[in-house]
Amino acid sequence: MALNIATISDIARHAGVGTATVDRVLNKRAGVNAETTQKVMDAINALGEPTVMRGRPRQKSGFRFAYVLPEAQSPFFDKMERLIAQTAGEFRHQHITEVTHRLDADDPVGFAASLARIGDCDGIALVAPDLPAIKLAINELVRSGVHVVTLFSDVAGSMREAFIGADNRAAGRTAGLLLARMAAPPERDLLLLLSQATRMSGEIERRIGFVQVIEERFPQLKVARQIDLPNDETGIASM
Repeated sequence: MALNIATISDIARHAGVGTATVDRVLNKRAGVNAETTQKVMDAINALGEPTVMRGRPRQKSGFRFAYVLPEAQSPFFDKMERLIAQTAGEFRHQHITEVTHRLDADDPVGFAASLARIGDCDGIALVAPDLPAIKLAINELVRSGVHVVTLFSDVAGSMREAFIGADNRAAGRTAGLLLARMAAPPERDLLLLLSQATRMSGEIERRIGFVQVIEERFPQLKVARQIDLPNDETGIASM
């Protein structure tokens, strides 16, 4: 094997694949066919394995982070999972590893049980429903020394260290304001809010903000809510 040192990105370019694919091969994950795996291994043999970066000594100990996302079909979360793997690949030389779990947000008991079993890590970033069972699982993880942050949708009242995301109620108010201004009363006096029944606090906060601004500033408009929606974003887009 060559002695020159390469990065994940170098190997990906040489093999003609993405950095996430290189990461999967290096960590022996499923989902990469034999031909692509061989391309990555050939690139590693040619460029050098990306385990130690020049000028960056090995750390004596590493870190393991977990990401928890809803398992529902969603281009947004699918892309997020790919980006997590891609970005994490750039930190292998620091002995930082990651794993992503997709859990059923419609099954709070199962979600909480699965979350509680992800304790063998240093930190967890998660998108989770705001339910008592989830809060208890988060609190137990924090008590055991795991750092927990919530992404996009908060779990208020839990012992999580931080919420990383937008002000969802303000986002809902902005959406309501823009849509109301595009309506042209009296020809149009009804706004349709497509919003599934959910316990994701982020979605609930956006819905509250949307209705609030309509009631406060556009009393001539009515809001109708439709909750019987497809479970995936593709189905919603086709409505």
